[in-house]
Amino acid sequence: LEAVVTLDVALTADRPGLQFDLGSMQVRSATVDGEPAPVTHEDGELVLAPGQLFGRGSTHRVVVSYAGRPAPVDDATGAGFAVGWTTLGEGSYVASEPIGASTWLVGNDHPSDKATYRLSVTAPADLDVVATGPLHERRAGPRPSTTTCVFEPRDPVASYLVSVAIGRFDTIE
Repeated sequence: LEAVVTLDVALTADRPGLQFDLGSMQVRSATVDGEPAPVTHEDGELVLAPGQLFGRGSTHRVVVSYAGRPAPVDDATGAGFAVGWTTLGEGSYVASEPIGASTWLVGNDHPSDKATYRLSVTAPADLDVVATGPLHERRAGPRPSTTTCVFEPRDPVASYLVSVAIGRFDTIE
């Protein structure tokens, strides 16, 4: 998975750095308000500009580029279910509830923190892509033999409700 996430952040409290959830993916670069930001990333916690004070009520545009092989994690309920990004022989899917969103998506992986999303997914052109929200656009991807699909949920949702599936599907409208 290669990803770039753009977050528009509004702080409700003073913070020393901007903290997000992100599993084992490797951060390539990060900016805060267009400026390169130092990064710490340990045990699923991603902190941008650690030590810098960000004030309550301030807003910031954060861009994080990252990549890696996302893997599912135990759902932490004791039931033994794996959640998060799961790779299949010919595709993948995401089951994020309750704590799986951070296996593939930078954000605040807490059910009380809803956000608006625009998901742009590029996959092999011979596979189908479905994701949270209506399909707004389908176009040729940036590389030969790829297709990019853009989905936009109508309402703010918690990160555990954001899902992607890539594979061979029967489409019913």
